Amino acid sequence: MKMTHNVLALAGIVAGFSLVGCGNTADGAAKDASEAADATVKTTKKAGDAVAKGAVEAGKTVDEATKGTQEVVKEGAKNTSAALTLTPKVKAAILADTELSATGNSIDVDSAENIVHLKGTVTSAALKKKAETVAKKVLTDLNATDKVSNELMVSKM
Repeated sequence: MKMTHNVLALAGIVAGFSLVGCGNTADGAAKDASEAADATVKTTKKAGDAVAKGAVEAGKTVDEATKGTQEVVKEGAKNTSAALTLTPKVKAAILADTELSATGNSIDVDSAENIVHLKGTVTSAALKKKAETVAKKVLTDLNATDKVSNELMVSKM
């Protein structure tokens, strides 16, 4: 029972930290909250499944049954750590660039499973490429092994 509370607490923390992924608009914040809720449900389900699977297997001790849960928790903590360090630094670098932060551009940054996702819209293909370059530079400067997924859409004003 105590482990279930710990798993649920961690899931709540993961959801809270997922909100660090900031959007430029109220819609972005709502989307971030929705994604955080989905991530919490998935993490909680994975942890529950791991405990149930381990408990059903005959002859296993409690320690053996919790190994799957520990791995899920470790992976969740790793992703949360990346989101706490990479997402805000990439977002800050993009906002610091006057061209990328100009009116007409709306760039959201999220990190999950070793991928930094750039989402939203920019006013030109050159700015789309520049946002990716800025994100990659931040990752290189931090010696991060994460990849950048440039999902930005070009929309003319």
